[in-house]
Amino acid sequence: MQLLCRLCIAICFFTTLTASAGNDKAQEVIDNIVEAYGGKALTSMKSLIVHDRYKTITKNGGVRPGLDAVSRLHSTLTVDFEQNKKSVKNWSVQARGKRLSEIMFDGKTGWSINYLRGSHVIRPDLNQNNVGAGMMRLLDTTVVRSLLDSKSTAMYEGTTTLSTQAHDKLSFKISGKTKVTLYVNKATGLISQMHLPNSTKYIYSEYRKTNGVTYASDTNQFRNEQAVMMTLSRSIEVNPNVATAFTLPNATKPLEGMRDNSKMTVTELSDGVYIAGLGNRSSLFVDAGNHFIGAGTLPGFKERLQAVNNKIKADKPAKYVIVPEHQGHMGGINEAAAMGADFVTIKSHLPSLKTQFNTPLPDERFVFVDGELNLAEGKVRVFDISTVTSDHFLLFYVPDAKLVYTMDEFGTNLLNSVPSADKRTMSFRQAIEALDIDVQHFTYVHGTGVLSLKQLQQITNNYKEGSCPAGHTICAD
Repeated sequence: MQLLCRLCIAICFFTTLTASAGNDKAQEVIDNIVEAYGGKALTSMKSLIVHDRYKTITKNGGVRPGLDAVSRLHSTLTVDFEQNKKSVKNWSVQARGKRLSEIMFDGKTGWSINYLRGSHVIRPDLNQNNVGAGMMRLLDTTVVRSLLDSKSTAMYEGTTTLSTQAHDKLSFKISGKTKVTLYVNKATGLISQMHLPNSTKYIYSEYRKTNGVTYASDTNQFRNEQAVMMTLSRSIEVNPNVATAFTLPNATKPLEGMRDNSKMTVTELSDGVYIAGLGNRSSLFVDAGNHFIGAGTLPGFKERLQAVNNKIKADKPAKYVIVPEHQGHMGGINEAAAMGADFVTIKSHLPSLKTQFNTPLPDERFVFVDGELNLAEGKVRVFDISTVTSDHFLLFYVPDAKLVYTMDEFGTNLLNSVPSADKRTMSFRQAIEALDIDVQHFTYVHGTGVLSLKQLQQITNNYKEGSCPAGHTICAD
């Protein structure tokens, strides 16, 4: 017994020594990083502005499977480190059109600004952590600041070699949540790469200095080894005057607000037609007797179906699930598959769709639309239409409710308002009108609100592609 106690004490002592050595090594690496990025110039930095221009690549984001979508994005990140204020202003040029927008946390309140529309609205979901979170990861300098904020979570993970150079590996929880791993060049103390648990990695290079602060002027972001974002240019301003950077522009007008989607809601839109949603995710379910026909396969599909069953005191499965497109909104598709659902799709989309399933499904689990498909004796009609973002888009139409369920074509979480029109919305309206069906109501995948045909006509009748307002240099090529 005495020998066992001594052994336990020895093990505990060794574990403590090992942990202490690991902590000392982590601190040593952190010290090297801080020195490499400017020392006191970095740690005493009160404000920062980052001007970035990117090319973004969305796998399968083109008009057909296998075709990637390439877009242009100009971003300006403004940070007030002392007052915990942040904003990101974006000018984007995509197939669906152009957009000039900004999200902001002014220290107390989150805001979203649409410059082309001339409006702003309160965003309760925005805070100092999530505003600019993506852009903060794209810049190694702000990653270092995040490391210092979460230094207590840092752990030394050993060494490795990248491009013939020895590197220390250091992990920490960014914003105290997501564990990331930094690859730090032993010779320079500079961060070469950052890896996230979801197979996303950032590769930093071409280091420069501004006012004593070091930064990588080039960042490439990869997901599953495929490039998703490439830096075209970058410049930073260290300790600029940001006193007026977090005020709302006088040229924009306030909108009423955003829908409260913080709790699961189920609304019966018509007899046996339900929309269920939580957060920015919804699904539409049509009662077909002993089963449902559904759409909306963002994560949480199972919970949304259960919420509908709870409302009607039933236990009906989703027999058919419509998959409207090939390029997204499928994070919950495996939930539907596990419950035995069959999937309605386009034959040309099948190879791409099959890659979304954790367990391969037999061909009999897929139902194909050839122009048009009627389900449950016409309770649901599915049409193959074309928009500027998809050669084949499956329109989920409920004739008795005169209702359509869409992805991002037409929908909003704004209260008593409408979304801005773009090229996608225009082509969506044209495709529906070409079908000559009676559509009066629209729902969509990111909320539980309902819009009308009159509102769709309102935003598209006088549509003109937006151009950059005067004074916004961010739009310049």
